Amino acid sequence: MDIFISWSGERSRAIAEAIREWLPKIMNSVKPWMSQTDISKGSRWNPDIARNLDTAKAGIFCLTPSNLKSESILFEAGAISKSVNESRVYTLLAGVEIAELRWPLAQFQATSLNKDEIRKMLQDINRDLARLGEPASPEEILEEAFDLWWPKLEDKFSKLPADVARAIPARSEKDILEEILELVRGQARFVSRHEDLVMMQERLRHENQQRHAEERLYIEELKALLSDRDRRLWDFSRQIFSRQIQTSATLSDFKNAVCAALSSANENTALESLKDGTWSRNQGAVIVQTDLSKTMLGLVINPHVIHLATKAISELGEKLQFEVRGSRTTQKHDPALETN
Repeated sequence: MDIFISWSGERSRAIAEAIREWLPKIMNSVKPWMSQTDISKGSRWNPDIARNLDTAKAGIFCLTPSNLKSESILFEAGAISKSVNESRVYTLLAGVEIAELRWPLAQFQATSLNKDEIRKMLQDINRDLARLGEPASPEEILEEAFDLWWPKLEDKFSKLPADVARAIPARSEKDILEEILELVRGQARFVSRHEDLVMMQERLRHENQQRHAEERLYIEELKALLSDRDRRLWDFSRQIFSRQIQTSATLSDFKNAVCAALSSANENTALESLKDGTWSRNQGAVIVQTDLSKTMLGLVINPHVIHLATKAISELGEKLQFEVRGSRTTQKHDPALETN
């Protein structure tokens, strides 16, 4: 299992290096990775980091008071939260309290640099290995290996360099309450927008059903006019007429339905990318051409987005694949990745 280790600053880097060297000695199945250079403000994001974020199945963020607002830390936290389940991302806290963490770092599992907390993190990673079908260690062997190698890691933790920045003062109750209020207001705005989008979806579904009903009625009227001599011909051609009815939805209908579904699911980044794309349709798929790079296509157009779009198209009576194309790659519907 690939584990992405994020750091910024000398103290954070020392923690990351210690964890990277120590983890494979406890678990042979894990492959921790960390960048070798820090990313200064305004610098270009390293392509190696993007590539390893794409392949990571878990993440560890080494946090100190000086890097809580680091642009690279926050960017990597936002990126990994789109592709890795939050239960498999951990924050190692060195001189930082849980109450000091803000979004997106606050959503991950906080772990202190002590023996019990590190042991629990390893147990969780070991269970994740088993869930992913990768070789996991029996509990007793894991415990023995941890007890054997913990003194080495503890010694490195005791020799960490000092943090260059002054420790961040504890957040006031007012500051915490204001953040909670902001989250609640954002949720209220989302609920209001969600209700409007649900109504739009229902209207589109109703109009589509009404159109199909009118087409079926028209065909029934034609069928009633046929002579007995022509009824056999009608029965033979009925399947062809049915397929023609099913292809009555337009590209505009597809786009409206997909955008409504993504907005309802709060997939705003994917929504903006698809709205700006070029929509087309071939015999078996609805295709959206975007300007997204390979890396951003994988982050923005994730399997959940593809599933939502495919479901929205099927609700219009169409059995078509949904494909999103970037500058050099394609994301499309895969039944094996469908979720409820």
